[in-house]
Formats: sequence, C-alpha cells, structure tokens
Amino acid sequence: MGLILFLGSQSRVVDFEVLEQPIVAPAGVPRPTTPVETARPKPATPESKRAVFGRNRKSLVSESESAAAIKEGNTLAKAQDDRALRPGDAEELPIPVEEYLVSSMPRPLREFRIPYPPGAKKKGVEGAVVMDILIDAKGEVRKADLVEGPLEELSRAALEAILKFKFAPAEAEGRPVAVRIRYVYRFILEK
Repeated sequence: MGLILFLGSQSRVVDFEVLEQPIVAPAGVPRPTTPVETARPKPATPESKRAVFGRNRKSLVSESESAAAIKEGNTLAKAQDDRALRPGDAEELPIPVEEYLVSSMPRPLREFRIPYPPGAKKKGVEGAVVMDILIDAKGEVRKADLVEGPLEELSRAALEAILKFKFAPAEAEGRPVAVRIRYVYRFILEK
C-alpha cells in the first residue's frame, strides 16, 4: 500500500503495511529492546501528594445539589478524616476555564500600588514585570507565577502587589468563572 505525503511544494510516496490481526508474543517471552528504549530516561517519580479524605473537587456529588459529597472508594474502611486543605494543595485552587469559552475577561476593580523597591530605585531600574495570574470566580487573585522581570527585587514586589488586587470576575455563559491571564505590572521612576 502507498500513501502520498505533501510537504510544502514537494510530494513523496511512502510505502506501509496494515496488519489486520497483530501477532501477540506468548507470555513469558521478553520483548526485545531497541537502543532508543534503553537510552530513554526513566520517568521521574511523582512528588508525594498529601491524601485528603474530606470534601474536595474530586468528591462524587449525587444528582441533587443538596446531597453531601462522598469521596469515591470504600470510605467506611477508614476513620473520617476532617483535615482541611492547605493553601498550595492542588485541590485548593480553582480550575481555570479555557480562554476560548470566556465571554468577558476579568477587569481590575481595585489595584494596589506597592512602594518602589529602594534597591531598584537607587540603581535607576524600571520596567515591566510579566506574570501569569489565576483569578477565581469571586475576582480574587489566587496564584501568581513570574514570567519575566527586569530585576529580582521588582519581580518580588510585583508578585506581592498582584495578590492584593481585586477583579470583576471573568464570565462564561453568564456566570462567573475562574480564569488564568497574563498581567503586566509596570514600575516607572518619577522624575
């Protein structure tokens, strides 16, 4: 069988074979490894995550909203765990909606001006600090990640300031939703 590949203005015929019923090796026969497979690095072991057995976003919810959520699995085998989520736990942060589903993006309602960092002011450094921020459905900034900044001192100050901002939340289908956006905080020296 052949397949024609079009690569820009060039085309090339590539031969291939379709196997309807692949042959399976009997159990106990080791699969041969290729040099590429042996050179491939082993996947990193995931960080140990703290198990939370209370109510979280992985809980199962019944049809009615008023019913209590119960974690999937045999919850009767363990004593009830009433530990609350800590800030930074993955389940604690809202899941942002994809940008293409958002009908109106968040707008700043309250900004926070942090004092110009003295070290940067003394050096005469100014510029923009670019951050990726997670805004929840209430308009609160829940997480801020630095993308780039002109100076570490300015970057720290901008990350501290952005957490004090308040936004009108993003909306999707007429309801407030969490969203991740890129935000620029500018430092300009007054002359």
